[in-house]
Amino acid sequence: MFNWGCGFNGPTGNCPDNHGEDVDFGSSPILVALGGGKQILVAGQKSGMVHGFDPDRNGKIVWQTRIGQGGKLGGVEWGMAASGGVVFAPLSDWGLPRRAGSSRWMRPPAKLSGRRRLRSLRAPGNQDALPPQLAPATAVPGVVFSGSMDGHLRAYRMTNGEIIWDFDTNREFPPSTRFPRVAGRSAVPAPPSPTACST
Repeated sequence: MFNWGCGFNGPTGNCPDNHGEDVDFGSSPILVALGGGKQILVAGQKSGMVHGFDPDRNGKIVWQTRIGQGGKLGGVEWGMAASGGVVFAPLSDWGLPRRAGSSRWMRPPAKLSGRRRLRSLRAPGNQDALPPQLAPATAVPGVVFSGSMDGHLRAYRMTNGEIIWDFDTNREFPPSTRFPRVAGRSAVPAPPSPTACST
């Protein structure tokens, strides 16, 4: 079990010698209807795996798909979405994610550059990495929304992952009070560059 007291920059507080990896399940599973009265329980893990379990057979593993490498702040962090038998899993890995398993499509965010790179979280040892997708996905008919650590909120066409809307929140917004407001990153809990997996 990963212990945040061990931190990313070295141990602090009560940190055991073997503090484990950050590969737990950070979000709630989704119960997806398959038709004919059948259901599957889908869970995304910080290890970069997405699992399908049969709730009628004591949680027997039906399928597993690796969508990324996972690890510290990696894999599926805070939640997925499902629609029409397809699961949309945001990937929080730094850098270009691997495509594996039965993924229908994967759409990574654009690379950070210049000032934007400096204002976003930095990838450990890789300044050219793609921004992670920590926030949970949100699905509406035909579209899945995804917020990224690059400050963009994007809408993706469910069928092929095409970006059909992109809003840059990393800007100053007119104040409704005397204090200016600046948005920026989408981490928790807001709508992520998803991977579409068939159930």
